[in-house]
Amino acid sequence: MLSRLKKLRNFILRRQTVAGRLACLGQDVYNAGLGDLGALANIQKGRADLLLSWLKGGSRPRSRIIEPHIKRPDILELIQQQERGAWLDLSDLSEWVLMDSYSELVDRKFTHRAEGWSFAACYGDIRHSTDFKSQFEFEDFLPLNKIEETYKELFQTLFARFPSVKILFFHFPVAFESRELYRERHAVIENSIHSLAQLWPDRLFSFSVPDSEVERPGLYRGIMEGHNPYHFGPGTSAFLAKGAKAVIDHGR
Repeated sequence: MLSRLKKLRNFILRRQTVAGRLACLGQDVYNAGLGDLGALANIQKGRADLLLSWLKGGSRPRSRIIEPHIKRPDILELIQQQERGAWLDLSDLSEWVLMDSYSELVDRKFTHRAEGWSFAACYGDIRHSTDFKSQFEFEDFLPLNKIEETYKELFQTLFARFPSVKILFFHFPVAFESRELYRERHAVIENSIHSLAQLWPDRLFSFSVPDSEVERPGLYRGIMEGHNPYHFGPGTSAFLAKGAKAVIDHGR
């Protein structure tokens, strides 16, 4: 009986949700025209190496231990998303998985020294106090030389566990980014995904935005957010959504 109820729950969730690993731009793309795929179940800070670990049964973070060390209340939800795992425990998923490049681009990894689990966050989201440093080991960015192999293993794991899924992967533009560190990371991520899309041409789809199509956010949003180089006007997400919808419609 319990087994049948679990299967029914998984079926309902699969039909009603679309798995996501999306930051602000990816969520804008979803809202710009992909909402009919289903309700978004998102793990925004699910960095590729952490998603891989969790899909293989690794321990997820404990948000109550991290909470005293975060700088803003809104960050807590991003930690809790990693703890809950949204779609990680489902036995099946709907057809499309939506991902963007932001987590591998900017997120740092922190590992609990005593318990061994890890979480991802922007460095500036955390209070790096003596207490925090005594509890957590700082492991920084996903190394450049590990990015492609980590993506490859993650996608292999996803495809093996969920045989029907396809991945739409959206790249954050760096048109407004002047720091070479992030421009280099962007190039490695983009090249890695483009390369892997050749291995799985019917299952992995990579979407980039030419600089000419990258739109700045509105003046008010730009002022309020301090001209964040990773926030964009609606034309940017509309460009990516158009490409994604063409792939989706072709597959239907």
